[in-house]
Formats: sequence, structure tokens, C-alpha cells
Amino acid sequence: FPEAMSLTTADRSKEPKLHVLFTSSLDNGTNVIEYSYAIDSGVHSEWSTNRDFTIQNDALFMQGKHVLNVWARIHGDAMSETAVPAEVPFTIDVLAPNVTLSEKSDNSGDLQVDAWDLVSDTSALQMRYQTTDTIGNASAWTAWTAVADVKAAALTGISVNVEVKDE
Repeated sequence: FPEAMSLTTADRSKEPKLHVLFTSSLDNGTNVIEYSYAIDSGVHSEWSTNRDFTIQNDALFMQGKHVLNVWARIHGDAMSETAVPAEVPFTIDVLAPNVTLSEKSDNSGDLQVDAWDLVSDTSALQMRYQTTDTIGNASAWTAWTAVADVKAAALTGISVNVEVKDE
């Protein structure tokens, strides 16, 4: 919910949740396995024998690329803890890219698209567009392509609709 992700409208009941199911090579059918997790470099959770987790954590309020780190061990046996956590990358990105459509400074009449995103690198942004001719006929939407690959001269017409998406 984008409306729950700003500082002025934050609502914990609508913040993102991460649902995961943990497994371990230590689970041979005779051991009770317990798990602990941390988001990014955060504090470890309590150990739990639960395998099915729904994580709602303040770290999920922060848009960006994150890593869920997971440790496993035999119940009560600290020496059996995995030395290196399993790492699961994930992304929190609820806000759309910012897009500016402007006339090029060379007086050609061509338009240029500038786009950026809080989370995704500019090179990862994709766009498509649709133009309308002088009698109001709209073209079909183009295929999605990298923003940098769209030639300004293609963005001509009486009106231009542009959509930009991130990864």
C-alpha cells in the first residue's frame, strides 16, 4: 500500500509483510530444528521451531533492496548453528518511478524523457509510449524498452502518453 509508506501517512497495519517458509539441511527427520532471522544487518530474531513465518518489521518500511539472513540449528544446541546464514535478497518498492517529459534544448521540437526511481538504478527503468496524430488517432503502445534506448524523435505527435516502470 503506497499510502502507508510515507512518513506522514505511515500505518503499521498496512506496512509490507514478508512471508517465508524455512527449511534446513540439519532436518533429517530426527532433529527438532529452530530458526532465527535478521533483515539486512539488523538484530536477530528469537530462535523458534516454527518454519512458517510472516515477518512484519520496521525494516520493511524502508524502500530499497534488502537481504533476509536465516540461521538454523538443532533445538537447544548452540554449537550446531549454521556459521553462514542463508541469504534471501528481496526488494521493497511501492512508489512508481518519477518521470519528466520535456522539450529538448536543441529547439528540434523533439521530446526527451527523464526518469529516476528511489530504489532501482536508472539503467533498469523501462518505458513504453503511445502518440496521437493531428486527427486524434492514437497509435498502439510500443514494446517496453530501456528509457535510454528511446530516441527523442520517436516521441512526436499532438500528444504523447509515456509509462515508465521499474524492475
